Amino acid sequence: MTTRFFIICLLAITALSSCQSGEQQSQTEVANQDTVQTVQAFFPDTLPFDVSGAISVADMKQQLQGKDSLMVKVSAEITETCTRMGCWMDIKDESGKAIKVRMKDHAFFVPVDGCEGKKCVIEGLAFRTTFTEEERLHYAEESDMSAEEIAAIKGPEDVITITAYKVMIENPPVEAHNEHDGHDHEGHDHDHEGHEHHDHEHEGEAK
Repeated sequence: MTTRFFIICLLAITALSSCQSGEQQSQTEVANQDTVQTVQAFFPDTLPFDVSGAISVADMKQQLQGKDSLMVKVSAEITETCTRMGCWMDIKDESGKAIKVRMKDHAFFVPVDGCEGKKCVIEGLAFRTTFTEEERLHYAEESDMSAEEIAAIKGPEDVITITAYKVMIENPPVEAHNEHDGHDHEGHDHDHEGHEHHDHEHEGEAK
């Protein structure tokens, strides 16, 4: 009887110890998850800004109704970036349609890859414009579109676009700040000659 009681007590102690160990492990895992922090990278890195209060793309489109342009701080998901220099990126609206975001005056650039699916906040000027067929083809050649998709581009397209003054990207590629070194900025700017005129036309027109 004494031996059986001893064995029962031993089993009970073992079970309790195992339970406590599992609980401690679970608490450790939760603690580890809590220590994972979101890294915010700012472009240009000399102009960090307060990203709180950013609106959705759907809200931006609604507020833009009846206006030519609108100063915005908008939160979105990146779907693509310029594969040559990072002088533009695409975000998507609620229907999945791409909205092109162009870095103001090529004064700064975002990573050329590794940003797909990343959250971002953009501060800049949103406006309605028309991309010519030439412009559409130009951007397509800097994207990951196939030759068949590029060949299917015909005619102009009415779009909403954003000229970005500042961009924040959550958890961007590690090499984000150095990857543009060695690129031919002058030649690339020349390629874009004529593609930035929409931005200048709308500067100061937000209303």
